[in-house]
Amino acid sequence: MSRLIREAIYYAAKTKILRGKTSICHQQIFFNSTEFPSFTSKYFLFDIMLPMDTISFSDFKKLDLRIGEIKEVADINGYDKLYRLKVDLGEGDCRTLVAGVRQQFSKEDLIGYQVVIVTNLESKEIAGVESRGMLLAADDNNEPVLVVPCKKVQAGMKVR
Repeated sequence: MSRLIREAIYYAAKTKILRGKTSICHQQIFFNSTEFPSFTSKYFLFDIMLPMDTISFSDFKKLDLRIGEIKEVADINGYDKLYRLKVDLGEGDCRTLVAGVRQQFSKEDLIGYQVVIVTNLESKEIAGVESRGMLLAADDNNEPVLVVPCKKVQAGMKVR
């Protein structure tokens, strides 16, 4: 694919993304042949990385990232991608979280995992469950990869 075509696709994908969402950094965009008539396939997929908005250091410091240890894992009926997790954050703080990792991990595999949790997000009801934090994961081709410490540490330790 020539540089000119790649640049045209990049611009079109960026325009499509920015029309709907401004904070996305990685997106897969589907185009149809009417948008790029020189392509022979009816639809094609284009992966794009865009820079996200910059935040101040003081805003970053507002995040409370802590190590949590997964103690319980349960299915959420009617949702094939979600688990309800009980995560120990130390000092008697056990939180319920909803995480979309069911297709990648069995319940048994997650028990005892130490993960990075954003603990000071406002709670949100997801699939009928109040989620009181967010488990951090990288996105590898739409598959979550958990962010974990490289060695076992005490639950509740602050990530900085």
